[in-house]
Amino acid sequence: MIKVRFHLAPGEHYMHWQIRRGNDVTYVNPMDAQLVMYDARLVNHKSTAKKIHEGAHKTVCAWVSCKKVEVSTCNFSRLYPVEESAISYNPKRQPNWVDFNGEVIDGVTYKKVVSVKNHLYAY
Repeated sequence: MIKVRFHLAPGEHYMHWQIRRGNDVTYVNPMDAQLVMYDARLVNHKSTAKKIHEGAHKTVCAWVSCKKVEVSTCNFSRLYPVEESAISYNPKRQPNWVDFNGEVIDGVTYKKVVSVKNHLYAY
């Protein structure tokens, strides 16, 4: 499985998408490219997320696990994401993956999760 997450550690790849295939790691600037993740499951380590939510320092606790990821350059001005498809993860605010309505979606698998800049949309 491929793991995709938003990289927040300081350094060259700060605020880039990190794509991990086993030991192979690549980074993608969200302002330059779009990711399309297939058979994408939303993974969350709830105990770690809860600690972050209660004030602990951020550490890796969530990602998208997928069977396939496509990376393509994109003209974002042509994209019209459906806001009701938005999903998000920020353990400082809520220690779970949530959908547009604020419903917890930890562990849910979608046919496709698409990035638009630093946002994700599930279909």
